[in-house]
Amino acid sequence: MPSIQRVVGTWDGASTSTDLGDAWSQLFAFDGGVLSAGETMSWSADGQTWTELTNPFGNGHGRNLLLSSGDTIINFGSSDRNEPLEPYALDVSSSTWVPVAGPSLPAGSVPQFGESMHGATLYSVEPVWEPEPFEHSASVELGAYTYTQTITESGESYVLVDTATGGVVVEEAFDYDDAFYGPDGPYEYFEYEPFGGFTINDPTTGEVLVEIDDVQARDFYDELYSYEFEEANYPEPPMFSEIRVLATNGESWIDAPLEMSFETMEAPPMPATTVVVDDGEEPAEAPVEEMMEEWIEPTAWPDSIAANDSVVLVGMSDGTYQLFEF
Repeated sequence: MPSIQRVVGTWDGASTSTDLGDAWSQLFAFDGGVLSAGETMSWSADGQTWTELTNPFGNGHGRNLLLSSGDTIINFGSSDRNEPLEPYALDVSSSTWVPVAGPSLPAGSVPQFGESMHGATLYSVEPVWEPEPFEHSASVELGAYTYTQTITESGESYVLVDTATGGVVVEEAFDYDDAFYGPDGPYEYFEYEPFGGFTINDPTTGEVLVEIDDVQARDFYDELYSYEFEEANYPEPPMFSEIRVLATNGESWIDAPLEMSFETMEAPPMPATTVVVDDGEEPAEAPVEEMMEEWIEPTAWPDSIAANDSVVLVGMSDGTYQLFEF
């Protein structure tokens, strides 16, 4: 994995390196310091000494919408994905989040920009639904062990059992709502191999207990995911979600839709047939799936945002701007 170095600079031009311990975190600057949001949340007044924060909404960072405002950070979030996102502010004196006055954002609100400008950001509202409960498992014998992985509507888990004794050797689980993980995956003892296999390590010694190659893994996952969703439980999302401007000057709020216009695009020409070749047989023509003849496309996307105490300015990709006033 490439080494990532971050540097802290001051207004007098001095700079020093800093180690956040989480190279994949996003940084949000405010007058009181810097917030790092990744596998954990922490803040620092000088970029050197970091204090870890407890997320008021649990570990579901994916549902958090963060906005810098003056000498604090506003954290919009919810412990339930079906509930509105409520605002909390960082109290730097106690390193805690406290409720503050501000708009409630609809359930499903997600940031459009990973890192907001000071005092302003963009967000959209994605559709939210609850899938029907289901559970599906698959097992495979790996030497002296039996590996079983289970998937449900809300998360995944695995268990490695000593086949002879039935004793559990390793067991881990994660929840889709609460899990936030980096490139190494959500598990501590389960490691993915470069070409698709995986290993499971002994929690005590760190030694490899079992190893499965890419071919075995492919067959295993084909079985694990050989189930069908109830399509009725997954409503068709809109082609484009509404994008909204969220901003504060410390006293007033703006929470307003961005004006978007759309144009109809024609689909590119597609071949009339698809050729399928079976081993030792003559090529056969297969019917082509029905394709969309046209779709809509925005005439311009937001690509920048800036704010001061009076206005918010959103720059669009076609060179125009949209102005919002407090």
